Amino acid sequence: MLENDKIIPNYDLILVDEYQDFNPLEVAFIKLLEKKGNVIIVGDDDQAIYENRNSSPKYLRDLFDNKEFEKFELPFCSRCTNAIVKAVNSVIDVSKSLKNLKGRIDKRFIYFDEDKEKDSIAYPKITAIQLSTAKLIAKYINKAISKITKEEIIESYDKDYQTVLIVGQSHYLKKVHEDLRKFYPEIIFNKRSEVEYKLIDAYRLLLTDDNSNLAWRIIAEIFLDTDVLRDIIIKSLVGTPFKELLEEKFIKLHMQVIDIIKSINKENNNDDILNLLNEKIPDYFIDVYYYFRSIDESQITIDKTKPSIMLTTFKGCKGLSAGHVFIIGANNGSIPKDVTSIKDIDISEFIVALSRTRKSCYVISNKWLISPFAGKKYILPFSKTIFLDFIPKELINDLGYRDLKGLKKLVE
Repeated sequence: MLENDKIIPNYDLILVDEYQDFNPLEVAFIKLLEKKGNVIIVGDDDQAIYENRNSSPKYLRDLFDNKEFEKFELPFCSRCTNAIVKAVNSVIDVSKSLKNLKGRIDKRFIYFDEDKEKDSIAYPKITAIQLSTAKLIAKYINKAISKITKEEIIESYDKDYQTVLIVGQSHYLKKVHEDLRKFYPEIIFNKRSEVEYKLIDAYRLLLTDDNSNLAWRIIAEIFLDTDVLRDIIIKSLVGTPFKELLEEKFIKLHMQVIDIIKSINKENNNDDILNLLNEKIPDYFIDVYYYFRSIDESQITIDKTKPSIMLTTFKGCKGLSAGHVFIIGANNGSIPKDVTSIKDIDISEFIVALSRTRKSCYVISNKWLISPFAGKKYILPFSKTIFLDFIPKELINDLGYRDLKGLKKLVE
């Protein structure tokens, strides 16, 4: 593309979102597209959570400082309650006072009371609780869910957001999922990585266009060796369709996957379908199967009197929202990972989790992973996340420390 700008596509307008999570290659690509069309770039450097893929909020900040770009600000938050907005602003202010968030774009995050006054009155504080062990987390959440009103459950369906979102590290989520699914069989555990999402998107494209350049490019990136992929990409730069550069057996394999996907929900023997997918794409067959099974809306009956519940990681919750958010495993050593050296990404993950909240937010820590009386003398206690200290006390309903006996009294 650098040598032949004729192959750069023309667009009247290009909208780029989540620019704070772009890496150098993606930034370079957007700069090429700028030559052929108008570009609107959207981002929030307070929500930069993908440093592990070489992305950085620096690129968004550089553009903000670039006088060639016209700047616009969207300061109002119509999702969160007054308590959440104040808490987020306080976390940012305290973090800056501790010399974190250097270079942060100075911007406003303002509560929009016209939309959120009712919820702000109903939920004036964030609830914080420290449980004795991780196994009590599901018990507490289950009791809290049981108190959600039918009106709020129906509202979540009508406005298309989750009733409940549970955010945490995978090992906490796995245990909570196992316990809660006994009461809520339709609970969703969002475990997919970026790779699974990309592959599903590619197969969705192939379902409507089996010559899709983008689809075959994504599939090739996932399944082919780097050297082979590089050679194919170079050859494609002259305009040759990507599919024509792939081996016939590679194309045949993934078109067979498409045929299998088309049979999902049409065949009675889903075990056979799972086995077929396992033969073709063993690393991804479970995610592909359950995604395409779930999108057949004619097969799904939704009971809007029961809460919709999703569990996801801090990174996975990006772009989501829920009436009631539970941040679990909120201990020093997890969020933040090192309390003596807090990283910007720790702060951003906590802010992202907090700001998923439409009504109530619970920050749940646990003193032990398992009982210290289980004969494991090497087990050390956890302390609740320091980020709670970044939030004014008047915004927190602190329920203190609760063991099993204390939790029973609390939820009775």
